[in-house]
Amino acid sequence: IMPSLVGSEMCIRDSNNSYQLLRDDTCSSGDFSSLTVPHPSSGESTYTGSQKNVTLTAINANTTFDSLGRANADNTITISSLQITVIAATGFSFDSTP
Repeated sequence: IMPSLVGSEMCIRDSNNSYQLLRDDTCSSGDFSSLTVPHPSSGESTYTGSQKNVTLTAINANTTFDSLGRANADNTITISSLQITVIAATGFSFDSTP
């Protein structure tokens, strides 16, 4: 975790076959509209992505993780034929591809 993000809630947003990582504006407001998470290797100001010929879907369009790593809801994210399950109580995420 980058030091500037410690204590902040994080959000993974799935939209139009792409994703975006966001952080809470004030660590308690629940407003994820403007602060993107910097890319860890390049330092780019946004951590977003999409890939041609890859389908990205999720049961919940947004998954928010609190400062303890817990998710706001259970979620299943599908990336083409792969599946990732998120357990809300702990934030544990794992490959659940059938």
